[in-house]
Amino acid sequence: MPRTMPIPGESRRHTVSELLGLLRGRLEADWSSIWVVGEVSNLARPASGHLYFSLTDDGGRLKSVMFRGFARQMGFDPENGLQVLARGTITLYAPRGDLQLSVQFMEPLGDGSLRLRFEQLKARLAAEGLFDTERKRPLPSFPRRVGLATSASGAALQDVLKVLRRRAPGVEVVLAPCRVQGEEAAGEVAQAVDLLGRRGEVDVVVVTRGGGSLEDLQPFNEEAVARAVARCAVPVISAVGHETDITICDFAADQRAPTPSAAAEMVSARYEDLARWLTNTRQHLRAALRSRLSAAERRLERSGPDRMAGRLHLRLSERGQRVDEMRGRLAGAARMALQGGERRRSRLEARLARHNPGRRLEQRRTSLIGLEREMRSRIAFRLQRSAADSHRLRERLEGLSPLAVLERGYAICRLANGTGTVVREANVVKAGEQVDLLLHRGELGCRVEDVRGTKETE
Repeated sequence: MPRTMPIPGESRRHTVSELLGLLRGRLEADWSSIWVVGEVSNLARPASGHLYFSLTDDGGRLKSVMFRGFARQMGFDPENGLQVLARGTITLYAPRGDLQLSVQFMEPLGDGSLRLRFEQLKARLAAEGLFDTERKRPLPSFPRRVGLATSASGAALQDVLKVLRRRAPGVEVVLAPCRVQGEEAAGEVAQAVDLLGRRGEVDVVVVTRGGGSLEDLQPFNEEAVARAVARCAVPVISAVGHETDITICDFAADQRAPTPSAAAEMVSARYEDLARWLTNTRQHLRAALRSRLSAAERRLERSGPDRMAGRLHLRLSERGQRVDEMRGRLAGAARMALQGGERRRSRLEARLARHNPGRRLEQRRTSLIGLEREMRSRIAFRLQRSAADSHRLRERLEGLSPLAVLERGYAICRLANGTGTVVREANVVKAGEQVDLLLHRGELGCRVEDVRGTKETE
């Protein structure tokens, strides 16, 4: 008889979604970060910005996805057939039950990987217009300060300083030290260029380092360096590597120099031209002066001593006559100057007499005396009027005072209960109660014997 499989209980049954969820959780826990080498194939770039592709080799194919946030951080654009190194998490896509690699980082492999990144970045920046000829600025003719973005211990710095000391010793050098090799080099070079351009102390910036392999020069093929060079406030010369080395920094710079020494020569070219012109001019002047002296000596020899003495006496006589004329003109000018000064002095004396401060002070003093008398008179009048007003008010106040009423024989009746309430009506008190009578002088304590007139009269 055929055997029948036992049916599991409810607790051991799983739906497809539950099983896929369990598998996905186990895969993501066990393979949360794994490195995979493979060739890109079936690459798709939908509008969402995600990348869908497969990593393949001779023995298999692994579906992969790189979401938009990680794809934006790559420094290159992947292509079909490119050998890459990818890092990600093994996961399960539940709707189809597909095993896939969720890629978080990817870089090309092989000898052409750096060249591929170079060409892709070059094409992208060129499309933005970053390398356009119209953006290139001419170098200053006679820079006073040169900024250097390079290593403080590198041979490139010494090459530049040696050339500048020889060709333009008056030029100052401002160094912004930075690393020129390694993972952190690109950021430091960009910061050094920004610093030199922002401070406004230099007329031109030289970004330089010595030669090396493509990997050594990689910091100068980074986008951060290219954009820092392009936005620098002063012209930039790129002198990276040897003559055959070409970097992204060269395209972004205003001028490219094949070597660090050549960059220094470009900076000091006008100084050397000026020194050469001064040397040639000095030689021409010396030759012209020697020619003029030789011609004068020949004329002197032809003239003879007697003729030269006569010509010398004539010249001296002419100079003496001119001195006499100048002496006469000087004396006339001095007399005119003295006369003009005398006239100005007379005018100033007359103006001073009209504006004599003593007279004005006397007028002011007389005016002040009059004002003082008027002020005293007004004050006395006001005081008299105020005294009269005060006396009148005092009389009115005394007339209204209750004490004055008491003086005429009247009295004020108040309750003797300690409140001091003034009694205005008879019905306020009762027979037998105590009241106080306030007189003009003193008080009386009285007992009420009878209360009359409590009803209001119509």
